Amino acid sequence: MKCFLDMDEVLVNCVVGASKFYGFKYSYNDYPYEFVKWDVMPPPDMDITPEDFWKGLDEDFWANLDWTFDGQKILKFVEEVFGQENICILTTPTGAQCSTGKIRWITKNIPQYSEQYLIGPAKSFCASDKSVLIDDADHKIEAFQKSGGYGVLVPRPFNSSYRYRNQSFDVLYSRLSVLRNLENVWKT
Repeated sequence: MKCFLDMDEVLVNCVVGASKFYGFKYSYNDYPYEFVKWDVMPPPDMDITPEDFWKGLDEDFWANLDWTFDGQKILKFVEEVFGQENICILTTPTGAQCSTGKIRWITKNIPQYSEQYLIGPAKSFCASDKSVLIDDADHKIEAFQKSGGYGVLVPRPFNSSYRYRNQSFDVLYSRLSVLRNLENVWKT
């Protein structure tokens, strides 16, 4: 079984990083937006277009983001379940500077994946009956599952599992444990 592991908001704290970059408050515990609303950036009170918002985040921004509060724990558990050799970091860029910044982040923070990553928006192309996508976006999980793969949604304030955002690792652990126990899936 192959695992495709998202970066932003699964491993990397992009939303909080962007909040700090532009000087506004954002917190999972004091969530300022409507739950389940996916596109929270830019915030409604910021006078900037989404295009300009994302363009303003340069390569250094992406390269120097912090881990999510549970990102290292998530990665360690995913490695225990799948084995590092069966994991590929799969992330969607917002532009060229984002792509090179994400590669720098991988190289600096998880160098063991410096040759095990894909950058592109079409995650569902990686779907098969022998692959799992771990992501924070409902629509990416749904597309992956429609294409024949398994999907595990990491609870965050802006997705349908928002009620479990403070127990995201426990939810991930439970969902992956179910998959791991399906012996016929893992062995075929």
